[in-house]
Order: sequence, then C-alpha cells, then structure tokens
Amino acid sequence: MRRFFFASALLAVIVSCSATIDSYESGKLHVKIAETADSEGIEKMDIFVFNDHGALESSSSVNLGKNLKRAEATLSVKTGTKDVYILANMDSSPGGISSVGELMTERISMGEKGFNEGVLPMGGYVKGVEVIAGKSNSCSASLQRFPSRVHIGSVTNEMECSLKDVRFRLSNAAGDCGVADESEPSLWFNKIYSLGSDIKAPEDIVLDREIQKGEKRRIDECLFCFPNHTEKDVFSGVKFSPRKTRLVMSGSISGKIYYYPITFDSIDRNTSYFVNIVIRNLGSPDPETPSSSEEIFVSIVPISWSGPFKIEESL
Repeated sequence: MRRFFFASALLAVIVSCSATIDSYESGKLHVKIAETADSEGIEKMDIFVFNDHGALESSSSVNLGKNLKRAEATLSVKTGTKDVYILANMDSSPGGISSVGELMTERISMGEKGFNEGVLPMGGYVKGVEVIAGKSNSCSASLQRFPSRVHIGSVTNEMECSLKDVRFRLSNAAGDCGVADESEPSLWFNKIYSLGSDIKAPEDIVLDREIQKGEKRRIDECLFCFPNHTEKDVFSGVKFSPRKTRLVMSGSISGKIYYYPITFDSIDRNTSYFVNIVIRNLGSPDPETPSSSEEIFVSIVPISWSGPFKIEESL
C-alpha cells in the first residue's frame, strides 16, 4: 500500500517550532527548518498552519535568495492544536489554499529550470503542535524531496568490440507529482523514448569517449524524474499511454545504434536508484523492446536519498 507523502516514516530533515503566546487568543509560532546533509539547500519555503479542523489559520512564503542549510519564519496563530506543513523550493507558491485537503491536491512539476539546474522541491510536516498560553511549545518533523533520481554507477563492456556514442536517457518518465504520494503523473517526458514531452525534458547523459572491449567505465552521473507507480506496462504502439519508466542506454557499433532499455517496476519519491550495467551482447534496434539476459545484466539498488552514495559493487 502506498503511503501519503507526509507519512512519518519518510521524514528526514529536522523542523523545530517554538511558540511565544501573547494571550489565550493569539500567539507567535516560530518555525525552524534544517535540511539533510545530501540535499541541495533551501532557496524558498512556504509554510502552512492548519487548526485541528484542517482549516488554514496562517501561512507564510519566505524567499531566501540562496541555498541555505537552515531557514526560519515566525507566524501569527491562535492557541490550540496545529498541524504545520512546509513546501520548499517550489517554482511558485500555492495560492487559494484554505484546507489541508486543498493542499494535498496541489501538483509539483519540473518547471522551466528542470531538475538538472537549480534546487529540488521538498516538503514535510509536523502534526499536533500544542500552542498553550504561557508555555514554551516545540515540535519536530522532516523534509523530503519530491523527485527521484537514477544514479548510473558503472558500465562494463564484455563484448569483443567497442561501444561508441554511448547515451543514457530516461524514457516514459514522470514530469510531475502531487503533494499526496498516492497521486499519479499527469505530465511525461521522453514518451516512448523519442515521441516527445509534455514539458522540457532533462538532458541526456552522453559519454565523451567510447567504452572499449573489456572495459569497466565509472559513470557516476544522475538523471531525475518524479515518481511513477504505473502497474500495467506497454511495449508497443506509437500513441503514448502511461507505462513504466525506463533507463535506456544506447551505443553504436559500425554505425548502427543498439538500445538497452532497463525498466523500473516502480519509482518512489526521495529515492535514489543506483544502477550498474554489464553489456554482454548486441542490444535491440528498438528502445522500447525489453532487453534479454543474453544482452545485458543490470543491478539496481534503491536507497533512501539522504546520505552519501558510497556503494560496494557486486559486479
């Protein structure tokens, strides 16, 4: 069963809150945010405070102007039980929000910058903050990235020939997601590898030199997308319908391009997929045709995106 984005098991950044109460009717809620060691920093944050009925009581949008490891803001609230939600690094602040339910329907996309530029969108929450007159009120929660990343570790060429013009591309990749984790993509890029995109597609990873026969090449580069939990996969047709995301490696031999598509059964947010590849034989002329074990061996290790990625390879 998929979880809501704001489930407590997904929290990874400390958010601390303290309130100085002016009276039984009103107070000041001070929100501090610290982000994880392997994150890209905070440029902007949108804070929403809801009462115990789920109605919006106060909100604040703070433009920080540069990547910071910590940020804070103070909001005016009433006494009582509060739920605090934070969105970070959004292209634009959500408008017209009056309830938690409306916030959950908001969608996040790559925007004009894409994921290979700028910072990544994140979010988190803390529930049940008791604002009591005359007491020091505090709470803690975490932030997580909305996107996912595919981390290409290494490629080993076991063939008796070199692979030239090697390229990596995400195909059928989600270009947006909802604040709620159960939402499905509504925008896509690199549909059916080369059909087109609903939004600006991230750049491919292109190697600057060929992979020689018998060579193991360290890549250590990443491609980014949003979560994709599509259950039914499709491998044919020229009209796009939702399907599973693939990492497609391609290379040329004697002027002919061969493809090695690698299908992800599911892509989760705030997850890094560490991929090692062994090329055993010529691939397919079609980037949507599944690769066989005679053509390629692939190791995929999903890891929570919250720390350094020093992985011992088993290839």
